[in-house]
Amino acid sequence: DVLDLDGEKWGVAERLPGLTLAERLDDIGKKEPVDAVRYALRIADALSSLHEAGACHGCVHPRGILIQVEGRQAPMLGYFPSDDTSYRPPERGNQDAPTEADDSWAAAVLHHKMLLGKTPPREGYTTETEVSEAGVTDAALTAALAHALNKDPEQRSRDVRPLKRELARWFVEHAGEEPA
Repeated sequence: DVLDLDGEKWGVAERLPGLTLAERLDDIGKKEPVDAVRYALRIADALSSLHEAGACHGCVHPRGILIQVEGRQAPMLGYFPSDDTSYRPPERGNQDAPTEADDSWAAAVLHHKMLLGKTPPREGYTTETEVSEAGVTDAALTAALAHALNKDPEQRSRDVRPLKRELARWFVEHAGEEPA
């Protein structure tokens, strides 16, 4: 839930035990593209809902994404405070209050991590070719990540909706390709 306390928006969540995305990626390295996109869409949807309620997450990280929680549909967006600046835009660092742009960058970094098993370069990407050379082989996913992780903040989306749209389009075309 999002609460308004003296004009400041605060997210309130239940503490749940479960397997995190970070723990799973430590075991498997990376996810299959369809599975990575499915998770990225659910996370982007949760962030969009939070943004529509007037709040920002600010701590999106694989250690804060629960993928196995008894009685709940995964993945679940949780909270994991971290000094890892990979999940904040390069020009922002960890000092200022979170913004939708921070959450958008973090969602794209998380998707990159699921696809390749590693975070993108700290400064982001300049071209789609750089994303492709990093290991993203699908043209549509390359374009989506190049846009969401652009080095130039003026060329990058300030919210998660464009990434969500591009991934949803891709998912519709590829959903039957997931291995058993």
